[in-house]
Amino acid sequence: MKTRFFSLGLLCTSWGLFGSPLEKVKPFLETHCYDCHGVKKQKGDVRFDTLGNDLTKIENLEIWQGILDQLNLGEMPPRKAPQPEANDVKPVVDLLSGELKAAYQKARSTGGETVLRRLNRHELRNTLRDLLHLNGAHYRPDSAGSRLTDNNGNGSVERTGHDPLRFFPEDETEDGFFNIGDKLVMSDFLLKLTLAAVEETLAEATHLEPKPDVEARTISGHFHKGRSNGEHLVETASRELNPDFEMLAVGYERYGRLSPLDLRGGVGTSAKYRLTITASAHNPDHPWPETLPLHEKDPFQLCLNIADTKQGGIAGITSTPLALWSVPPDSKKHTFTHTTWIDKTWTPWIGWENGPPDRPFRAEKLVEEHFPNDFTPRPDKKTDKDAHERWPIELAKVLHRNGYPGPHLRIHSLTLEP
Repeated sequence: MKTRFFSLGLLCTSWGLFGSPLEKVKPFLETHCYDCHGVKKQKGDVRFDTLGNDLTKIENLEIWQGILDQLNLGEMPPRKAPQPEANDVKPVVDLLSGELKAAYQKARSTGGETVLRRLNRHELRNTLRDLLHLNGAHYRPDSAGSRLTDNNGNGSVERTGHDPLRFFPEDETEDGFFNIGDKLVMSDFLLKLTLAAVEETLAEATHLEPKPDVEARTISGHFHKGRSNGEHLVETASRELNPDFEMLAVGYERYGRLSPLDLRGGVGTSAKYRLTITASAHNPDHPWPETLPLHEKDPFQLCLNIADTKQGGIAGITSTPLALWSVPPDSKKHTFTHTTWIDKTWTPWIGWENGPPDRPFRAEKLVEEHFPNDFTPRPDKKTDKDAHERWPIELAKVLHRNGYPGPHLRIHSLTLEP
């Protein structure tokens, strides 16, 4: 390594004589680095004495970045060579840090000019929707969209759903934005995906068959027969004893989602529907506040949702809230209406949005505490298996035979009109 002949003071006082700020670093490099990266020797095939100052060239930018990294790590000059003083290194590091930061910012900037780019996924989906007047659930801004699913359990995943852009890669983001021009480039791969998406949406928008005749449907009384999945035993007991309505006794979590059995495969025809629900709210001031707590100001919030029966059903990721109503707690019937587009495989479901949790709600405990004369111990399973299994539902019926003083919603009917 050459003997250092430029002092820091000379370097500082001479900076005004150079054109590019990087020229100010060259004396430091000549003193400490040219022996390894100069005319006679190019360690790592890198040469500093011919290094350009134009940071718009990637090869220059990479070498200058490497110099800064090595200085920060203290690995240049080599440990066996004479080392510069820390006061000599600091201004070089500061200058390089500032110049490289500015270079990176300039490289990312468009100079205030609009960059020609492709549409991102969100924009392309909206464009297809607006041009072709598509109303499907996968075109809604709040759509759950498609997801990767391992159908065979072998680690091989595929996209599910009807999103026409389900096979597109995710858009690159920068600082939370996904509409950055230099990130949204077009390729042969993306062009093929775009053409395929256009063909799929054209097929969805074009129908040559006769217009289907869709009649209005009203589901009244019971939505199900017997017990259905996702409901509390108290609700099942109500169905056995009360023929004119369905009961919601808890908020929807594990239980509490009510959907018509007749629509378990969806509404059948994609169309805009007007949904009308008749409901009533009962017993806001009830004797079990610790077991079934209610919201003080608005205890009976009725929610209307739709979900794709082919993708997880009413408890799946496609479940989408549509409307939320406050039902007056006066035990009187009230009517609520909402209009929305529903795809053929989608179905509506109703829930008690802010109903009490189901986990502490055990009918047998309530009967034992509040109706002890009607309480019976559970039969032994070995002696009477059928009675053993029927015991919870029978005690739930006890609550109803005693007028069921607990809070609940009654769903009297659901009407779908195209």
